[in-house]
Amino acid sequence: STVDLTARMGDMMDFNDRGAAQSLIVLWQSLLRDCAYYANMSEETELVNVDFVPEIRQFAARLGDQAVVRSMVEATKITLADLELNVHIQPALVAMALKLKAAMETGGGNVAP
Repeated sequence: STVDLTARMGDMMDFNDRGAAQSLIVLWQSLLRDCAYYANMSEETELVNVDFVPEIRQFAARLGDQAVVRSMVEATKITLADLELNVHIQPALVAMALKLKAAMETGGGNVAP
């Protein structure tokens, strides 16, 4: 549920720290890049986040097609841009997390910006 998601995200970071939120999103973008690369190439040689290789393998198997990746990358880019416009951190991150989840569930289609 959204409440559970918000609680888990709150445990991971301080919602008053805009820099931490931006760093988290940049990390997610990097992890998405690694997952997309691994999903297409099945190689670990070019992975950036080597500390997360088991998770990257597992998540890459769930990505499906490029529409999912595009939708997820777009959601992270929009949220990162929104944070620079001084939106509220917690709702922005929760909305992004819900968009990422929806992209996985719908195969990347019909996920509103």
